[in-house]
Amino acid sequence: MTTMTEKFDMNVLRRFYGAKYDSHGVRAEAVGWQSAEKQRQRFDVLCGVGDLQGRSVLDVGCGFGDLLGNLKGKGVAVKYHGVDVMESFVEVARVRGQSPSTRWSGLRARGEDRERGCSVQ
Repeated sequence: MTTMTEKFDMNVLRRFYGAKYDSHGVRAEAVGWQSAEKQRQRFDVLCGVGDLQGRSVLDVGCGFGDLLGNLKGKGVAVKYHGVDVMESFVEVARVRGQSPSTRWSGLRARGEDRERGCSVQ
């Protein structure tokens, strides 16, 4: 059984999502959703936690920034920070969702070494 303190190869994760991206392009399926409809349903549930208007949202695993697009489509203005291990996804998200109230970041685990993976702590 793997624990959070054991070595984890982030490149495995990047290869997995990279293959999905190669197969599906900029679509919900590339970030692991069964369909855009299933993604939208999940976002509706997440957005139902309370009034997000004017709040800060940290979206870890933001993919292409679709959660931000969902919020904007509902007229919900937030301070949004999207992060993802897939820098190519972050670049797409940055182009799609550029505004003064948004930030986008590639995610790196502490001690990550692109050749050997990282230590997740």
